[in-house]
This record gives sequence, C-alpha cells and structure tokens, in this order.
Amino acid sequence: VIGLPGERVVVKDGHVTVYNKENPDGFDPDKGHEYSKSIKTTPGNVDITVQPGEVFVLGDNRTNSLDSRYFGSVNAGDVVGKLGLRIFPLNKARSF
Repeated sequence: VIGLPGERVVVKDGHVTVYNKENPDGFDPDKGHEYSKSIKTTPGNVDITVQPGEVFVLGDNRTNSLDSRYFGSVNAGDVVGKLGLRIFPLNKARSF
C-alpha cells in the first residue's frame, strides 16, 4: 500500500511521490527502506487522489506488476491477508 485515503499519488519520470497533509511538498515512500534497494524505477504516468475507503497499491516488481497504476485504487475492504512468515532479508526471517 503506497497511498491512503485523501493522499495524492504521482508516478512520473520513474519515481513515486505521495502528497498528504504531513508532507505537502511530497515524499518518496520507497526512500530509505531495505526493499527499495531492488526498486530502480517505477514506470507509469499516474496522478490520482485516493478516495475515501480506498488504497493505492504498487507491486514490488515495479517494472512487471499489474497494480493501481493500471486498475486504479482498490477498495480497502478487499485487502485481506495476514503475514505469517517473513523470509527476506534472510537475517530478519521470522514467523508471526
């Protein structure tokens, strides 16, 4: 999940920027996270404000993911699942 209700998500020139009340000038949601080392670019041209009850999702394989860049925001109630096992990075592997 990259964008929450009320946030503006912009994908442009290979980068993702999220704008919200706390960050009116925008921020890169990938910057500074362990997983971001594998994300070199995020293709697409999207500028969307996430509506109430929805979320904006991006796959971790950004160059080959069908996600909100293609089908728009998704109903937050449709997001289900529980993390049971973390495998990567290996030094942080654990079950929940």
